[in-house]
Amino acid sequence: MLGYRDHFQITIKVAATTILLMGFFGGLGHYIDKKIDTFPILFIIGLVISFPIIQIVIYKQTKALLKDTKAPIIKKTK
Repeated sequence: MLGYRDHFQITIKVAATTILLMGFFGGLGHYIDKKIDTFPILFIIGLVISFPIIQIVIYKQTKALLKDTKAPIIKKTK
């Protein structure tokens, strides 16, 4: 069973991953926009591209954490 520390660890990882990847892709788009004078087109595209990537990374991190903690799988009962 997941304890307080496990939930806190997941929360911190999700927040850090979201901030870092949105900052990276948004910053990259912003930088390229400034260079070719197309602001905010690539900035917005960078943010939109970052969302599915963030979801994949968070899924993999959470899956690995749950595997490490050996949390029981909850099954539906009739």
